[in-house]
Amino acid sequence: MSDRADVTYCYDGTFDGLLCCVFEAFDKKETPVEIRDDDLTLFAVRHIETDGVKAERVLNGIRKKIGGRAFDNVRLTFLSGFAAKELAVLKYLRYGFRYGRKIYTAVANEAVAPIMATVKSVYNEAHKMKEFVRFTDYGSSLVSVIEPTHNVLPLIADHFCDRLPQETFMIYDKGRGVAFVHAPDTQQFVTLDELQLPPTSEEEKKFRKLWKLFYDTVEIKERHSDRGRMNHCPKHYWRHMTEFQ
Repeated sequence: MSDRADVTYCYDGTFDGLLCCVFEAFDKKETPVEIRDDDLTLFAVRHIETDGVKAERVLNGIRKKIGGRAFDNVRLTFLSGFAAKELAVLKYLRYGFRYGRKIYTAVANEAVAPIMATVKSVYNEAHKMKEFVRFTDYGSSLVSVIEPTHNVLPLIADHFCDRLPQETFMIYDKGRGVAFVHAPDTQQFVTLDELQLPPTSEEEKKFRKLWKLFYDTVEIKERHSDRGRMNHCPKHYWRHMTEFQ
């Protein structure tokens, strides 16, 4: 299973598609040079079709031979914005299928360490985004625009459903062109290449001023630290936060 093949696996970018790439690698007893959701490569390309049956076999194998925690790690890595995450998943699962639950203590292993670091990064950003999301009131609905490093929208959606169960709201991941839309009786993820919003109302502008006034008032001026602020709230998030605009 360690034989390197000078071929790139190309899949459809879905989680099931990635599991099918894992199935292919084990079935062919090979390790591709890359696993990509496009064919921009200098190597020969093999297109891996998404097959629900194969994906389910890999999923069941992970849960049975390695454990549910390993499946969670794989899923979170898939949601990350890091390059080469797919190949990292394959190496992680190869180790897991060989050594089973020993994978959870092999945190320094070269196949395990990158996955654990990625999982930590995704978890941390999901936690931050629950605090950094800012909604704008457009009368009949609330809208928030975010640009996270990782695809954390599926991880934070339930949090806002619980916080705003009777509201109609949308959280739009601008970088990925995906939005989560919630209404009191329905919720779904939709693809949006572009989001056109109406002008901000005067009422909303008043609330923004009040929020910025509150933010400025509660700050202890003598303890102001730009570096400390960026440690807790990196500049990457400021562009969509009311208090920094």
